[in-house]
Amino acid sequence: LAPDVNVKVTDVNGTLVFETFAIGGSATWNLRNIAGQEVQGGVYIILTSSFDGEQTFVGKVAVAR
Repeated sequence: LAPDVNVKVTDVNGTLVFETFAIGGSATWNLRNIAGQEVQGGVYIILTSSFDGEQTFVGKVAVAR
């Protein structure tokens, strides 16, 4: 990840599941949603964007339970 970017995790329907900021080019997700509940197994979309919008990234991650 680029340093200091906003990181959003959504489900495949586009619902926001988790949001954080990458500090020093790295971010972690504890596999819990915004309410603190464990997420279900499935595919999640990772979206990142710098504050000026110059650097963006879209990826996906699979959670197996």
